[in-house]
Amino acid sequence: MSWSDIDFQNNAVALCVLFILFVISLKIITGLKNFTEPKEGELDNDTGFEGPCQFPDCVRCRRQKDVLMRARTRLTYCDSNHQCEGAASVAGQLLKDIQASYQKLTQLVGEDPRSHDVTKQNPLIFHLKGIRAQPVWETDDFPGVNALSEKLEEIQREFGDLMSSGGVASDAGYWKVNETPTGRWGICHLLDQGVLTKAAAVCPVTWQTVCSLRAAMTDNLFGNVAFSVIEPGTTIAMHFGPTNIRIRCHLGLQTPAGCQLTVADQSLQWSQGKLLCFDETYLHGVQSTGMAAGGEARVVLMVDLWHPDLDSEQRTMISYAFNSTAVP
Repeated sequence: MSWSDIDFQNNAVALCVLFILFVISLKIITGLKNFTEPKEGELDNDTGFEGPCQFPDCVRCRRQKDVLMRARTRLTYCDSNHQCEGAASVAGQLLKDIQASYQKLTQLVGEDPRSHDVTKQNPLIFHLKGIRAQPVWETDDFPGVNALSEKLEEIQREFGDLMSSGGVASDAGYWKVNETPTGRWGICHLLDQGVLTKAAAVCPVTWQTVCSLRAAMTDNLFGNVAFSVIEPGTTIAMHFGPTNIRIRCHLGLQTPAGCQLTVADQSLQWSQGKLLCFDETYLHGVQSTGMAAGGEARVVLMVDLWHPDLDSEQRTMISYAFNSTAVP
C-alpha cells in the first residue's frame, strides 16, 4: 500500500467522522428548538398567551430580566452618588424587592401559569411587598377617576376618529394586533410602556383626561393608556400581569353581551360608561364566545393606575428605577 493510499483512507475517515458529528449536532439543535418553542395552540409558559408574544419590545413578555437588572443598576448608582438622600429607606426596600423578584424570575422559567392557585397573586416581573392584594378594586379607591366616565362621549368620539382612519386592520401605525386561535384583538396605545405615541395627538381629550387623574401611572415603563378592541369569538387565554404596583382600569366604550373578564375566581362584566378596576397579577383572561358572530366588538379604554397604598415618595422612587428609557 502506497503513502497516497494511506492518505486517502485517512482523509475518508476524517470526512466520515465530521459528517457524523454534523448530523449529531443538527439533531441536538433541532431537539432544543422543539423543546423551547411552544407548539401551535400550546400555552406559552412565559407569557400566558397561546403562542409567543408577537411584539419583541414588550416588557411583560420579552424583557423581564432586562427590566429588573437595569432598575437595580439605577438604584445602586443612585445610592452610591447620594442621589437618594432623604429617601434612603424607600430606595433600600425597593432594591430588596427588585433583587427578590429577579431571584424568583430565574427560578420559575418554564413554569406553567395554570399550575398556580388562581386566588393568589403572581407578578411576572416585579413584586413590591407590603401593599394590599385583592383581585377587584372599587373606583372609590382612586379619587377623581370617575372623570373618565364623565368624558365618555368625547372619548367615544375620539375612538371613532381612530377607527375611521382604517380601523384595527389599517396600516396607519396606530394599532398592534394579536392573532389567537379563536380570533384577534387589537390595541392602540396613547401611552406605551411609559412612552407617548402619535395616537395621543388624535385623542387630545382622552389624553388630557387621563393626565388629570392623580392616580394615573404615566411616568414609568409599567404605565399604559390604550384602546383595546376584542372581536367576537376571541378568547384571551388566562395569564398574569407584570407587577402589583399598578391597578388596571377599564372604561367601557362598547360592551356587547356575551363577553366577560375572569379575574382569579371572579367573573366580571363590562358596562358602557362604567369603570372596572382589577389587579392583573391575578390569573385573568377574556371570553367572548357568547358574542354574536358578525356583531359588535368589545371596546374599552385601558388606563394603568398607581396602587392606592403607594405614597408620593414611593411612586417617585419606583418611577426613577423603572424609567421608561431603562430598556432600549
